[in-house]
Amino acid sequence: MNLIEPRIKSVKHTNFRTGVVYLIIALIFLSSATATYVGHTPKKTFTVDIGYSSDWIKEYDHDYQNKIISSDYPNAVSWYLKKEILGGFPRFFNNQDDFAEFLQKNGVDYYIDSTSTPHPDLKGYHIIKSFGVVAIYERV
Repeated sequence: MNLIEPRIKSVKHTNFRTGVVYLIIALIFLSSATATYVGHTPKKTFTVDIGYSSDWIKEYDHDYQNKIISSDYPNAVSWYLKKEILGGFPRFFNNQDDFAEFLQKNGVDYYIDSTSTPHPDLKGYHIIKSFGVVAIYERV
């Protein structure tokens, strides 16, 4: 009987250590996933600025539903305006003139820029209103 008792204690002790190691590893993965998620969520002021911009367009142009609007954050603008928004991302173009040409070829009436710092000078467009980090361009 004395031969079995030490072995049972060592097995229980080994399982406990393994469980603790797995628990620590799981906590590390969960912590890194949370940090990654928090790092990719938009700042509150950013989304508020997009909301203010969208509300302003509704008041500025009552016919906005029939206009072509583009944005570098189309999902949020689409949600606020309740219409389809064309995605327009300046970083995908070689320079701002190429991007302005893209907007003109697509007949974009308004472009809502929320990620450029500073906001670019776009040929054929001028900034008509700014809210925090968001600028609204109108076709000239």
